[in-house]
Amino acid sequence: MLRVYRREESRLVPTDLDLTPHSPPADATGALWLDLINPTRGEVHFAEHLLGISIPTREEAQEIEVSARLYHEDDAEFMTMTGVSQLESEAPMTTPITCSCASPCVWRARSRWSSSANPYSTTRQFRPSG
Repeated sequence: MLRVYRREESRLVPTDLDLTPHSPPADATGALWLDLINPTRGEVHFAEHLLGISIPTREEAQEIEVSARLYHEDDAEFMTMTGVSQLESEAPMTTPITCSCASPCVWRARSRWSSSANPYSTTRQFRPSG
């Protein structure tokens, strides 16, 4: 899923994008934050084209050593961390979460995210600082 957050008045408002192979970058016009949740290859390609960067695959993100999880590439700053989900179960899971500051917005890619462990699983409106 690709969720776009845009500023409306003094709030960040989420919108889920339904992409097709021919979706134009204009579909993300005004986005301040892109959230790729269990992204398809098409959603990753759309975000890469929009931002002009290469987004690491889940496998690539898992292989990054702890000492190299903050890096600069393609004129963007990247950070990869390990998130934990399904803490309420007998089998918690870990998954890489990659974030980046890349013009024109911030993005995050994550997978295997349990909705019960996700603090943003329901639609909320956020007030940006500043």
